[in-house]
This record gives sequence, C-alpha cells and structure tokens, in this order.
Amino acid sequence: MKAALMLLLVTILLGVAFAHRINTLSVQKALESLLQESQQESQKVSPNKKVSLEQTYLEMLDTSNVTCVNDVLRRNKKFVKKALQEDPEFFEHASAPQHPEILILSCSDSRISPEVVTMTNPGQLFVHRNIANLANVNDANFLSVLQYSVEALKVKHVVVMGHYGCGGVQASMSSKDHGSSIESWINSIRDTRRMYSEELSEHPVKSEEYFRRLVELNVQEQVFNIRKTRIVQKALKSGQPLSFHGWVYDMKTGLINKLKLDKKVWRSISKVYSLSF
Repeated sequence: MKAALMLLLVTILLGVAFAHRINTLSVQKALESLLQESQQESQKVSPNKKVSLEQTYLEMLDTSNVTCVNDVLRRNKKFVKKALQEDPEFFEHASAPQHPEILILSCSDSRISPEVVTMTNPGQLFVHRNIANLANVNDANFLSVLQYSVEALKVKHVVVMGHYGCGGVQASMSSKDHGSSIESWINSIRDTRRMYSEELSEHPVKSEEYFRRLVELNVQEQVFNIRKTRIVQKALKSGQPLSFHGWVYDMKTGLINKLKLDKKVWRSISKVYSLSF
C-alpha cells in the first residue's frame, strides 16, 4: 500500500515539475529518493516488486510532450502495463459498480485534475468539469450530473473546486469581448463581481489580490447555486445527508485551500429560494 502511495507521489511530482519547469536534475534526485523509499517498503512484501517499481520509474522519466492522440494512446498502454504489474486485479476492481461519496464540480483547465491532486482511486470521486467550475442552474448538463449523483449515487458531499489563476474568472475581469458563447457563460462571474463589489474594492482592480479573491467568491457562489436547486432542497427535506464544500486549488503549491463559506450571505438569500414539498 505504501509503495503504491509513493508511486502516486512520483506522478504528482512529475506533473508539478512539468507545470512549473523545475530543474530536471532536482526532479530526478527527488524521484530517486522516493523510489528508494518505495523499494524498501515493497521489499518487505515481495522481492519481485522491486523490478516493477524500477520499470515504472523509468517509464515516468519519459518527458516527451504529448503532441498527438497517438502519444496519449501509447501512454494508455503504459498505464495498463503498470497497473497490472502493481495489482493484477486492478481493472476487475475498477469495473465494479461505482459508489462514490463525493461529487466534485471542477474547472476544465488542463492543469487541474481532482483525482491526481487528491490521490483518489477510480470510483471514489464523481467529477463534473466546465469552464470556471460554474453551477449554472440553466445548464442541463450540470443539473443531470447533480441529480444523478444525489438521487442515484447518494453522494454525501458536494464540492466546488476552483483554482487560483482561473482563465474563466480572469476573462470576467476584462471588458474584452470573448465571443457570444463565452460571454454568456462567464456572465454569472461578472454578477459575482457586482454583488461583492464593496469587498473587492479593497483591492486594486486586476491586481493579484483582486483576482484571487474573485476566484474564491466565485466558488462560494457556485456552492450557493447548488444549494438553491430543487434537487438539493428535496434531498435535504427528505433527510438525506448532504454537506457542501468550497475549495480552491493552488497550482503553485499543490495545496487545496478549504474556504470558510459566508453563512450570513447564505441565510440572507436562502429564504428567497426555499421551496415547499
């Protein structure tokens, strides 16, 4: 188990290295250190595991860019090989019926992967992604995901996970015309800017502080949007256990910032949207 966790840490370290262009030698030393520790753990279980870990390490050192779909397919074969080496029954477990307890609404940004940054296995998270992680109450795609996860999968936690440096949020800070579809989509973030204009005025417009705070407020508003839906209200009225969370991922540190949602704001608007069943 520890060896498998070490391999996941290696994968995350590589991803961080690529995203921030960390010096290759420094990354290699860190990887070698992790490998050595994971080998020591694996030898306690089975001597044969050492070969598998060495092969996986060499495969991970493939730093070639993904430039076409064939590169992705090639890496898929490597993934299958590595997974079966580590656990011959991996895909048997992965194909079993899913019972995730967490729904995550995340951004479509290619640098963000909820499963990777939380080191979760297949079947543990039910994930929906769109630009700027918006819980748009007029989006049938999102609503179908929410309904299925709450009513069929019976998830216990709903998480909105944004990230600092979000392009969608940044676009809403500009007067530039991004085209009809994008403007229609990010219009709700502009509404958030308006609703929290007093608080945001504490920071210079377009400053890093303004940008980061708007990312956080956008996440909070999406959590509130989810709470407003008939789907969630009906589940809560029936006694179904559901909790709601707002997270912001920091790409520069790899850490998730758990937001403290403003309960006063929610109480001030909840009566307007409350439904009777």
